[in-house]
Amino acid sequence: MTKRSILSCLAFFFIPILGFASSFINICRRDVSKTDIFIISSFFFIIGYSVPPVYDLARHYSDFDSMVDFNSFYTLIEYKFDFILYTTEYVTKTLGLHFGIVPGAYSFISYYIILSIYRFYTLKSQKMTSSTYFLLSLLVLSTVPLFTIILGLRFGFGIFIALYASFLIFEKRNKIGYLFLILAMICHFAFLLLAIAFILSKLVRVSKSLFIVLIIVAISTSYLISNLINIMPVPELLKGRLLAYLTGYWATEFLDTYSLWYRVSLILTYWMIYPGVLYLFLINKNSYKDSYMQFTIWNILILFLFCNYEVIFSRYAMFVNCMIILQFIKHYSSSCFKNTFLLIFTFVGLITFAFGNIYANRTVISLNNMTNILYLPPVITIFERTQYDRKILSQIDEQGRFL
Repeated sequence: MTKRSILSCLAFFFIPILGFASSFINICRRDVSKTDIFIISSFFFIIGYSVPPVYDLARHYSDFDSMVDFNSFYTLIEYKFDFILYTTEYVTKTLGLHFGIVPGAYSFISYYIILSIYRFYTLKSQKMTSSTYFLLSLLVLSTVPLFTIILGLRFGFGIFIALYASFLIFEKRNKIGYLFLILAMICHFAFLLLAIAFILSKLVRVSKSLFIVLIIVAISTSYLISNLINIMPVPELLKGRLLAYLTGYWATEFLDTYSLWYRVSLILTYWMIYPGVLYLFLINKNSYKDSYMQFTIWNILILFLFCNYEVIFSRYAMFVNCMIILQFIKHYSSSCFKNTFLLIFTFVGLITFAFGNIYANRTVISLNNMTNILYLPPVITIFERTQYDRKILSQIDEQGRFL
């Protein structure tokens, strides 16, 4: 542990935002410290821990509250494929801990994973300028869909379990990666698409020209996906879950019930996919020889098969965005082309984080006085918020909407 990291740790213990800022400065270099990764991840744990139970989080809190014994837990998971969240909730409830531990832990693990992967790539890369490290670090942090992790839990957390699985399989050649691949699938059923992408990446190697052709084909045939799923030999339960996102309310109709700003904020959560795909169109064709790049490309092609279905496209795009950014960092070298895309990605990432995460959730942040956690010692925050305030719960209905 370096002196810089020790100072950051002490600062975080008393004033979290100061410790976070200090650790962020520390990671803007080649030799990223694991201690600083831990401090930054702990900062986002505190944020996750302090978020009130609104939107999807309200439903998960209701499930958590209803778990009184193993039988009630079993009833919840009996007909569900993606049961990691319910298992986490059951363990947390059994230990007598506050529900806030769950979104807090998911946030911590997610940031720890992506920053650890970032550390792996920076240590392998050539030494770069301090401004480049600053922009790369900023890009990584801004790419994380913080409130998707905290409020949705299942899919947001699944993104980073899937990223870690991919990293272990393709970069570390570690078979444990396959276990994490399965864990990602039982975090959220949408990550079954990973298995398809993995198989295709092993069977068909995509060149740059073929990639362009296939992405056009994927967009052109997107409207046929729901028909294809109907005739696929998969269990009816899984088929029903998939079709729920591809037809009816959760396909596009749900947008009619929300404001224009909500639609804009939804687009902002995934719009990095467009400069990301452009970057892959323009890079040197030799980059396509990398097996991890092939896996990334097949995930992009699968994503665009769902471009006519807003919910599944916007969600899976967040995962694919993270993959593209990690590929960008892995192959980064100082050149006019890559420096330009670094600026573009960082700008888009910051806009996404500022408006798609912070501004879009400003009511959530103000409801529980979450700005206080930035300067209160973490120990005080944890002990003061061992349960949700009744006044806060009285402002939220059963569906997690604000009254």
